[in-house]
Amino acid sequence: MHKVRLAVVSGVALAGVMTTTPALAAEPVASASVAEAAAKRKPKTKAEKLKRMGQLTKADYTSYLGWVKEQKKPKPGYGFDWSTDGCSHAPDNPTGISFYWPCYRHDFGYRNYKKLVGKAKFKKSYKARVDSAFYSDMKSRCWGFAMPGRPRVHCLRAAKLYYDTVVRLGA
Repeated sequence: MHKVRLAVVSGVALAGVMTTTPALAAEPVASASVAEAAAKRKPKTKAEKLKRMGQLTKADYTSYLGWVKEQKKPKPGYGFDWSTDGCSHAPDNPTGISFYWPCYRHDFGYRNYKKLVGKAKFKKSYKARVDSAFYSDMKSRCWGFAMPGRPRVHCLRAAKLYYDTVVRLGA
């Protein structure tokens, strides 16, 4: 059985409720934090989404780590498409080193840029950026996970083949 403490404040009994004086309860800090939370939830503008996409699709490891973090816990308001089909019609791990995550981020870039700017503008303005990040991600996997008996050169050749293929055929 739980004990309930009762407090009498201004003649009113409150069970387990902490109160503050009216002056403290009306401080703008509470309303500011409510406003900040609402601003985080509201849908982002196209410009805000493109800026965030630019941060998540750079051809560097810091961008990749930011993408991984956001993939696990997407920021509210962006509505990005996080779906993937891995490496589409190619093996996810052609040399014993997985290219699944580079393919996933590549899918993320293609799907979201096309949704934001359309297929034609994507090809003209953003495709090379996403393809370059894809190649960088695959090379990082090769350098970070080379295995005995599977020379790194084979992984790098596979990465170059995948990259050349998406440059030519990727839509």
